[in-house]
Amino acid sequence: METQLDNDPFLFGFIELFTDFADVLVLLLVVGWIATRWLNPSNTKLNRALTLIIAPVLITAIVTLFLKIMIPRGPGGPLSFLIFNFQLPFPLYSFPSGHTSRAFALATSLGAQFPKWQAVFYFVAILIGFSRIFLGAHDIIEVIVGAILGTAISLVYINIVLRNSPTNGA
Repeated sequence: METQLDNDPFLFGFIELFTDFADVLVLLLVVGWIATRWLNPSNTKLNRALTLIIAPVLITAIVTLFLKIMIPRGPGGPLSFLIFNFQLPFPLYSFPSGHTSRAFALATSLGAQFPKWQAVFYFVAILIGFSRIFLGAHDIIEVIVGAILGTAISLVYINIVLRNSPTNGA
């Protein structure tokens, strides 16, 4: 079956670039965080803000990788993810969508720091999720679970950090 992507390499290339947007942004934030800590370690407010943005995304990436190792996506359809696989060496499966989980973790973390832009951050995350389906990399269930996972990990992390903060997030 021929698709629009087969006839439009520019569109395919654009969507492939866009699908990695969140990962590039995280990389830039990590570099900025390291530079800030090295060049201006006394700026605790900026360091804390960058940590609240970066840490949930990195935790989400680790959890997603673990799930990709443990949960196969097979020919049994979208519910085949319920079968656990403990094989060595670890194969990487596509459940859940790592791009989507990281995009939603980043959207949630950025939205907590910049509430006025929250809708924009989630809109971009949703587009990244759609791009994974459009490119044929994931089924919709893998993208939905990735979105829930990234959002949940970020919310839990931010709430724990703010609850344990001596200034209650100020």
